[in-house]
This record gives sequence, C-alpha cells and structure tokens, in this order.
Amino acid sequence: MRFNNELVLHNVFYAYPEAEKEALRGVSLNIRRGEAVGLVGPSGAGKTTLVNLIIGLLDPSSGEITVDGTSVGRHAQSWQQTVGYVPQEINLLDDTLERNVSFTFAGEASVDDRVADAISLAQLDDVIDGLPDGIKTVLGERGTRLSGGQRQRIAIARALYNDQLIVFDEATSALDNESESEVAHAIQNLTGSKTLLIVSHRLSTIRHCDRIFYLENGEVSDIGNFDELYNRHAPFRELVELGNLHVPGDDQAAQ
Repeated sequence: MRFNNELVLHNVFYAYPEAEKEALRGVSLNIRRGEAVGLVGPSGAGKTTLVNLIIGLLDPSSGEITVDGTSVGRHAQSWQQTVGYVPQEINLLDDTLERNVSFTFAGEASVDDRVADAISLAQLDDVIDGLPDGIKTVLGERGTRLSGGQRQRIAIARALYNDQLIVFDEATSALDNESESEVAHAIQNLTGSKTLLIVSHRLSTIRHCDRIFYLENGEVSDIGNFDELYNRHAPFRELVELGNLHVPGDDQAAQ
C-alpha cells in the first residue's frame, strides 16, 4: 500500500469483546499526507484503541478505514510495512546502532542510504560522532551506552526507515525534561516533511501540530490547531494550564 493523499476513518465504532459499551463511537477523521496531527484526551478516552485501529492491529466493529481509498483491514500486513511506530519504551538489540535502525544484516548500498537518511532526520548525527565506531558501534544490552533521549531518537530513526506514516505513542512520557526536549526537537524537525500522528499527555510535544484531535468518551469532540482549541475547548485549555505551557496572548500580556 502507498500513502499518497490521505488516511480516512469513516464512522468507526469499536467494542472490545464482552465490553459493556464501545471504546470508540462514530469516529470520523482524516490525516493528510505530510501533516502533523496530535491526538489528546483524558485517560480512557480511546486514544490507544484509535491508534491500534489506524495501524491495523484491530479491525473496526463497524465503519471503514481507508488509505487513498484502499481498505486498511483488507491489506493490514502491507499497510503495517509502511508505518513507523515509536513507543514509550524502546527495545534495543545488543547489536550495532545501524542494525537497531534497519533490523537487517544486508550490506546493500540502498540499506546504508536509508539508514543514513533516517539517522540524519532523527538528529542523531551528534550521537554517532560520540560513539567509538560510529553507526557500527555495538550499543550493549538495552542501549546502556545511551541516554533516554538518545534511545528514543534511535526509535525515531527506526520508525523513519519505514516512513509513510510515523506514529508517536506517548514517546516522551517516560523521559526527564532534558531528554524530552531533545526528542520534541527531533519530532518538530520532521514537521512538514513527514506524516506524523502524535499521541501525548505532554502537550508541548503536540504544540506545533497542524491539527489536534481531542478525544472524549470514545468520540472526537473537537478538531483544531493548538491556539484554536485553547480558545474554545475548555477541557483542552485545562490541560494546557495544568502543564504550564505558553498560551495564546502571553506575548501581548507581557508587553
């Protein structure tokens, strides 16, 4: 499958087996190629379920998910080969940085080029420069040579190796502030050049998204950019203020 235009969810419902109510109810949204989309909402709102449906790990109870008109459910394996996924906790191989990105032992020039491109986009060049054997450096069990932020940037490079849609699933929630800043900067650097779906409780990570979907009780209650949602959506505004983020009007007020 190729993702050339947009991914569309049309009136999607999902209920877990033996659950009393649906986890998602009537969700309709689209993600256009090349845009950065944030997905936020309280715990239990259905964010994880929605992500699992989008990447083809679950099938809707009803409704449809398509990529450029082609059903994700009918071609799940093909679709998943084009999706890069950055989880909260990354698992690293006790192997070289290169193989942790590509998961391949092939020494082909095309593989080397893709690894180099992914490393550059994930802003790992400074990390590579500090390793004794560059991308051939063995990272050690669980990446003991690296900080938390560096490990997550390797996860980003790994995701970029399959780069039609990159999903960040709470990718900064386990990091300290300094490491979160490193990863957030790497994510922001991808905005405009890659298609991003960012799930995060830390709203600083989705501050620069083109659009943000706010999920409540299994439904999308509002869609807009950061400033639009802050101005009109009370639950989102509460999250922003709890996070002590820079908000619209701060600059004018300071003057």
